Amino acid sequence: MTSPINNLGVAGLAQTATRGPAQKLDDKERASLVARAPADDQVQVGEASRQAMLEPEFDRAKVEQIREQIQNGTYVIDPKRIADSFMALESMLGSSGRQES
Repeated sequence: MTSPINNLGVAGLAQTATRGPAQKLDDKERASLVARAPADDQVQVGEASRQAMLEPEFDRAKVEQIREQIQNGTYVIDPKRIADSFMALESMLGSSGRQES
């Protein structure tokens, strides 16, 4: 019987099971394992995943608006909003990361 995970038969599993994790395969053992590996392995990516990899999701109009405001010198930084965001992040992380004074 062949293992669906590594394509080793029972004898191959027994051989690798007796080898400790620190022991490495010699060239002959490695070549034997490679020869038994299926040659037709494929990875299929769905269309939605392919699109997500090609183009990240973000609001292009908002990015362009902010870019223009920065170039024009009209972009307003709201320190309270930044502080509120940091506080929300801190509360999500919990008190375990805070140091007592």
